[in-house]
Amino acid sequence: MNGLIPPFEWYRVVIEPWAVGASTSIWIVLMGALVAVSCGLIGCFLVLRGMSLIGDAISHAVLPGIALAFLLSGSRASLPMFVGAAIFGVLTAVLIEAVYKHSRIKQDAAMGVVFSTLFAVGVILISVLADKVDLDQECVLYGEIAFIPLEDRATWLGVELGPESVMIMAFVCGMIVLGIALFYRPLLVASFDPALATSMGFSAMLIHYAMMTMLSLTIVSAFESVGAILVVSMLIAPAATAYLLTDRLSRMLVISAAHGVLTSLGGWHLSVWLECSTAGAMVVVGTSLFLLAFVCSPSHGLVARLARRVRLTRRMADENVLGALIRAEEDGAPAFTTVTLAAWLRLPSARVTHVVRRLRRRDWLIAMGSDGVGLTDAGREQATQVLRAHRLWETLLSREVGLPGDHLHDAAAHLEHYIDTDTLETLDLTLGRPDTDPHGATIPAPRR
Repeated sequence: MNGLIPPFEWYRVVIEPWAVGASTSIWIVLMGALVAVSCGLIGCFLVLRGMSLIGDAISHAVLPGIALAFLLSGSRASLPMFVGAAIFGVLTAVLIEAVYKHSRIKQDAAMGVVFSTLFAVGVILISVLADKVDLDQECVLYGEIAFIPLEDRATWLGVELGPESVMIMAFVCGMIVLGIALFYRPLLVASFDPALATSMGFSAMLIHYAMMTMLSLTIVSAFESVGAILVVSMLIAPAATAYLLTDRLSRMLVISAAHGVLTSLGGWHLSVWLECSTAGAMVVVGTSLFLLAFVCSPSHGLVARLARRVRLTRRMADENVLGALIRAEEDGAPAFTTVTLAAWLRLPSARVTHVVRRLRRRDWLIAMGSDGVGLTDAGREQATQVLRAHRLWETLLSREVGLPGDHLHDAAAHLEHYIDTDTLETLDLTLGRPDTDPHGATIPAPRR
């Protein structure tokens, strides 16, 4: 075992934190889960809006709000922090929107200008007022969830509930869950189409700033305990992971929350094993789950996309061979040799031979003569639909796009592979069910 990595001891890593240190472990994991769920739920809407990095912007830009709240209140109580952070969080969103709309720069550049300026102002305020305000920007930025203050207990009606920081985070998480449950439909519509939301009577702008306010409160609630870096990671990683695994917002929210819980639990045990920063370990676990989804997602993963590309490449090769053979039949040549097919299609002979073998296994081609192949009845039916798609595309490109006749074939030869039967029939109907293509060739009838 590498000396840099401690050996994995099952009892020490998995059992002992709960058997011996349960009073600490449960609060650390719960705090991490609450932060991750809160950030992940909001992050889903940010990812859908293409605004993932606004969490990073606000996490830095609320620093002057916290400093001013401490200066004016003279207290580190939670309420002044919330108010200061909320004001500057919304101010950040307003300024970013104003700079974006009233200048030539793009939204990402507007974020960079606004958050870096406000963050610099916050650092200056803390530095100048260091003797008056007990606030450390290192604590705000980096934090360490393993050292959350467990001795400060929250009570309600005389009943001790638990560490104050955890209870505050639980309250914020509950408010986020309740808000999403109550306003799910407006949030759904506004996330995909703000103009439609406005036309339906929902204020897209109000929804946007309400979300920015909740984001600001979430960030400041977790600042001292977990730090801005972990918060930013949890805003993006759970939502991005869920986005890769589903196409429905309701499922995306559930998956994002589950990702957050797994991140907290897995990160805690990883930090015990490696004897490293708990916050850093949680980020690593969250990123690892994202990478797993990035590679293995059934619909949007790297493997799935590669498989679809391979299937498309094979189907295009199959259809090209079928199309060549059906055209040969029209010209009075019912069979082609593999060499002739390769020359016609401008492909290597070995690849064409492989395609021919695959089509023969599917009973779409039959051997004819010593080295020739021709279409079976089933193969002719498939080839006819390929030819039909090609000639309908040529007709569309000639009529609607105005391509000259000598440019039609190559364009249609590419497009013919990207159309299904229903779309093909819609195209035929749109064109008025033409009998011939621009070259005068007959367009085959649809499959019965």
